[in-house]
Amino acid sequence: MQIQRKFITFFGFWVIISFLMHVAMLFGLTGIRGLSLLNIQDDNVINVVIKGSESKIIKRTSPSNSRAIVNQTPDKTKNNGEDQNKNIESAENNNSESSDSKIQDNTNNLQGTENPSIDSINKYSGVNITPANFEMFTKEKLSYVIYWYGIYAGNAVLESENKNGILKITSTVYSSPFVSAFYRVEDFAECIITNGYPLKLRLKTKEGSHTSDKETLFDIKAGKVTFINYLKGKSKEYNLPDGPVWDILSGFFYLRTHQLDISKQYYIDIFDSNKFYRTEVDILKRENIQNPAMGEISTLVIKPVLKSEGLFKKTGDIYIWLTDDMRKIPVRIETKIPVGNIVAELKEIQIN
Repeated sequence: MQIQRKFITFFGFWVIISFLMHVAMLFGLTGIRGLSLLNIQDDNVINVVIKGSESKIIKRTSPSNSRAIVNQTPDKTKNNGEDQNKNIESAENNNSESSDSKIQDNTNNLQGTENPSIDSINKYSGVNITPANFEMFTKEKLSYVIYWYGIYAGNAVLESENKNGILKITSTVYSSPFVSAFYRVEDFAECIITNGYPLKLRLKTKEGSHTSDKETLFDIKAGKVTFINYLKGKSKEYNLPDGPVWDILSGFFYLRTHQLDISKQYYIDIFDSNKFYRTEVDILKRENIQNPAMGEISTLVIKPVLKSEGLFKKTGDIYIWLTDDMRKIPVRIETKIPVGNIVAELKEIQIN
């Protein structure tokens, strides 16, 4: 039974694919090395920090163009990433005394959270933050088949649709009849990003006899995030640290909007299961692969480092192949666990 539990733990990844997966993520790093996607200051510039060199900025030539021009800036911005990490730890400590409160479930609304407009949001926890640009995600459906040692084990579907500045992302994962015979998996996640800011993540899972129903609500205008466990009837509120913070699904899509350079490490700040994390994603190499849905394609091989205790539980290294283009579509995911290798491969793609 313990082996079965370890085997199926991977399906929890998938609500990120739930991947990175969704960037997947979660590190709790104590220092800054590599590239830090933090402190967005205006529409065209992202501050980054490069290990062992001067601070630099990446300037995008246009919101929809993934290419970047790198220029040097003074050394005084060098420690932005370290300050950000301290802010995250401080925010978590300041809220450790918050009391749990009973809540009532209402699946047809956003628990009273308003969709913030760009005009109404001038500050994000005391810092000017420009909303992320998700315009390229108009309508997308990615269908995957999951294999364990070459045996069909399940399916996953990742969908996104952008309407009037509201990006809705859904992820579903379900086990094959063979796996369901001894351990049924049915996972569902829904993420809402409005006008470039995360609004909510709803996660419902059924794995064997275990079920869960949780939600994360972001109130960007107030600088608050609330984690709700519906089955336990509890909720807890936290202050958001300075800078952009994402849930795991929205964080993965945020990563996809940026240029990714080989041999660099990228960091994204994530809130998951009552904790703030700094997530590292290593960009390893370019590789041409054959894919059933897209034929021969050039890809970027990335490795998210997972330390989450919620959606992701680290059981082995995960490698993700993203298309080497503006959309950065995940076409293949591999992970090694105690009982073998698991592979998820893109089988069908629909983009409008």
